[in-house]
Amino acid sequence: MTSLNNYILIFIFLLSPGLLVGQCVSGDCENGYGVYKYKNGVYEGTFVEGNLLGKGVFTSKRGYKYDGQWNRNKKDGFAKEFIKKGGSYVGNFQNNLRHGSGEANIPNNRFMDSIVYVGQWERGSICGSGEMSYNREVKRGRAKVVEKNKLTGEFVNGIFQGRLTSPYSDELIWEPYRLKAENFKAVKNFTEKEYKKLKNLSFLDTEIVLSCSCSSGFIIFNSNAILRTDNSWWSSKIPVKTKSTILETMQKNFDIAQWYALMLKNELNKQALLCDQSSLPIIWSELLLKNKELIQEQKQYSIETAWNPLKGLLKNQKAQDKWNRKIQKNLNKQKKINTKTIEKLNKKSSKSENKNCPEKSINPEYMPIIPVSNPIVQVPNSKKEIKNNEKALEKKEKEKAQKEIKAQKALEKKEKEKAQKEIKAQKALEKKEKDDVRAQQKASALVIKNQKKEARKLKRSLRSYVPKFPRPKQLE
Repeated sequence: MTSLNNYILIFIFLLSPGLLVGQCVSGDCENGYGVYKYKNGVYEGTFVEGNLLGKGVFTSKRGYKYDGQWNRNKKDGFAKEFIKKGGSYVGNFQNNLRHGSGEANIPNNRFMDSIVYVGQWERGSICGSGEMSYNREVKRGRAKVVEKNKLTGEFVNGIFQGRLTSPYSDELIWEPYRLKAENFKAVKNFTEKEYKKLKNLSFLDTEIVLSCSCSSGFIIFNSNAILRTDNSWWSSKIPVKTKSTILETMQKNFDIAQWYALMLKNELNKQALLCDQSSLPIIWSELLLKNKELIQEQKQYSIETAWNPLKGLLKNQKAQDKWNRKIQKNLNKQKKINTKTIEKLNKKSSKSENKNCPEKSINPEYMPIIPVSNPIVQVPNSKKEIKNNEKALEKKEKEKAQKEIKAQKALEKKEKEKAQKEIKAQKALEKKEKDDVRAQQKASALVIKNQKKEARKLKRSLRSYVPKFPRPKQLE
């Protein structure tokens, strides 16, 4: 009787998956409008033949919310999506992923905030034409300024194909040409005493800017130095005779910025970063670090080559020439390295698959756990069937126990054989050690014996007899 009750309980349990993974709270959860409670959240909307179809809202226990169209338990059509600490999205879905046109508010990070993207999506990724706007805090001298950026164009897997920051209205991109006094537009007024205290009678505001382009799943970087003309100043009191010398000093300052821009380009290309949003923190941190290093290098250059003609001193040409050689050497070096790095990256890109926007994986936390229909287990009708089932179950258990015993015996046998082998190996090792000791003793005994023999021979050879002449017997 107990076995029969157990089978009935198993039957009820298997035919009631709602007890474990979900249940209909209210309404019609088969064909109509209802509220269904799943293991990880609640769905409220329309059902067709027990499937989520039409308009509905799914809210998970962890703060995720999807309000929009469903098709056979899949997100499909226009919807609004909210992710706790993950931003929001309003747009189209296909096969549970963002696909088509849509607008997203992306969470802030340590480099960007107020990030908004409006444009095309492909299989869960920002892919296609679109526009991204964001704010970025940058340091200008001792002050911090919030800059607004807008990137309009093509995106591949969340990476903008072009420059990562908006161009400035007053910027001048580095080229191998000579600077002019007109490039310094800021106005600085100083007193006579302040002019004489100044180490330099001009200032150059430079920065490194970075661009990206994706090829076969990898990012290819390009970087340049730019000059901000509105922030760069030139003293009107610079004597005409020394104007060209001051310009040359500032030109080399600009060249240092290009040297560091090429260095950043090479360092990032060597890393062969994947064309994916996960690479963005690395890119931004490297850009920030390189701009800081650039400022330090330019400070050192300014200290060693500083010159104020109003003091009546001559410029230290030796220090300037030393820096000129150093800057030119590094510019040439970085150009050569860049050529080799790009060649290697292009080879690597050509060998890999050309899937710039692969399909993103679906996060199970953002989907209701749909109950899977279980096979119906037949409840035995007669006592004979119950006994047969019990016998079959006992037989299986015995066979299982026998297999376990056999496996245990086989394991013990292997362990014994292993132990015996180890004992034999140990005995052989001990025997070998004893033989070695005996051989060593024999060899040392033989050496001692030979030494004694040699000593006796030497002793015999040292004996001497002194003859006495004349002998008395002979005289007789």
